[in-house]
Amino acid sequence: MTHYSEVATQLYGSEISVQGESQKEIAQAEHRLGIPLPRVLREYYHFADRKTLFNCAHNTLIAPQNLIFENAPEEILIFYTENQGVVDWEIRKEDFQQDDPPVYQGRVDDDWYLETSSLNNFLVTMLCWQGVMGALPYRGTLENSEGSLQEIANRIEQNWLEIQQQEQIGDLKIFLNRGQVICVSGNFNAIFIAARTQSHFRAIQQILPEIELFEL
Repeated sequence: MTHYSEVATQLYGSEISVQGESQKEIAQAEHRLGIPLPRVLREYYHFADRKTLFNCAHNTLIAPQNLIFENAPEEILIFYTENQGVVDWEIRKEDFQQDDPPVYQGRVDDDWYLETSSLNNFLVTMLCWQGVMGALPYRGTLENSEGSLQEIANRIEQNWLEIQQQEQIGDLKIFLNRGQVICVSGNFNAIFIAARTQSHFRAIQQILPEIELFEL
């Protein structure tokens, strides 16, 4: 299974400032909550704080000092929120003893459903989705009306490595190359592309000339 740190390094390299939460801030949050955070979440906070662009460009990682348990109807910890506040992502307190616990999606006082059985899997997906939604500076999209879906899919699958996730989140497939990410929704009917540098983006256009660069 791909680790989130591998994806962050491959996509963002040294082009983005990464500073983690201090061990003191994380320990204070755990003391206030009365329970240690799951290992993967604790290590991720130390790896990159909520102000790091790939944690706030679109959706938002909640800072340790703002973590609280909600009762909905069981105790849950919301740690990530969608950019328009439509949904949140949470970990159940009963799963805190797991190093890499499941992640659920929903809203307080509403239904929650299992998003993924692995927090690391969730973080890998978010790192890539944040990239195509604004964390990476060179971006474009490809609509299904702009060419043969199967022919476009073949080019993507032949030139980029698909991340082998423990399970897909929604219907999202993710393809990576150094400094490049492609997120595919559905049967290649919505394709989101992002790159770390202009040269990385031009390299994508050599294979997918249908893509136009968003105006920055």
